[in-house]
Amino acid sequence: MTGADADRGGHRAFVVDDAWQVSAAEWAVVVAGQTTLGGLLGQLDNGLPVPAEVVAEIEQLLASPLPPAAALSEFVESLLAEALEADLLFARECSDDPPTLDVLGREQGITRERVRQKVVQDIERVKTQLHTPRYRSVRWAMERFRAEVGRVNLVESAAVRRWRRHLGERAFEIFRWLSGYSYKEAWILDGPATLTELVWQVDDLAGDRWLVSVAELSRDLSSFGDVEVLVRVLTASGAWRDIGDGWLVRWDGPLLTKAERVLRLTCTPMTAAELVAAIGHGSEGTIKNQRGDRLIRVDKQFRLALPEWGLAGC
Repeated sequence: MTGADADRGGHRAFVVDDAWQVSAAEWAVVVAGQTTLGGLLGQLDNGLPVPAEVVAEIEQLLASPLPPAAALSEFVESLLAEALEADLLFARECSDDPPTLDVLGREQGITRERVRQKVVQDIERVKTQLHTPRYRSVRWAMERFRAEVGRVNLVESAAVRRWRRHLGERAFEIFRWLSGYSYKEAWILDGPATLTELVWQVDDLAGDRWLVSVAELSRDLSSFGDVEVLVRVLTASGAWRDIGDGWLVRWDGPLLTKAERVLRLTCTPMTAAELVAAIGHGSEGTIKNQRGDRLIRVDKQFRLALPEWGLAGC
């Protein structure tokens, strides 16, 4: 078997010499009962002995070079260049800190409304071109990017860094925008409302419960992305707290509610000072003065407990 490159309109096309069929095809059809290339390749993994000359021909075929194609970054840059004013579009849509319409208008010597119109027109122009056959490889890459990054991820996640290295800084920002992602603090999101939507979905999943398992989140919210990232999002929002061992506790209520939940988790009476330390904020006086009938004092050290524990109050 031999490989040859043929020049066709400025592009190389790989041509496989039919000579490889002499041994490999004969063995596949006569001995292995296979009639397709896929079937032939599958014989290498089924544990049956394969003649050395057949293996050599298959390995030579697999090592043959693919026809060259432009790098993904070149396609992405070319796609942005479809805009009538690519620099304006990049500044407004692909920057992590885009200038305002007023700033761009002063730089261009036009009104902010005219800037907005130009950007909207170029967005439509670029996204129309994105769906043409010329840019199919960009669409393929976008699908893979979404699958790897998820709906929300850290800007410094391994997946995002890998794509940034692959494309380069400028092309990555164009590609990220084309894929529908934006930045918010430490996060990269598939929409500006994604973080809020995630918290809402967790609230809906939890219902009246104040304790949920990470395993449940992983199962029911897998579309958002990696569960470790989801936990970080939820804890950063302040709505939930990671208490370890695969559990999250609802943490967006008043101080007294948090004190009650700490007691339920620890199952032991605690002083107001110990509760404040466990909660991480608040004052002892607030807990002592507002405990009502939800917490009772059980000793002279002013340790607090839950009424249903049956401890004598004082």
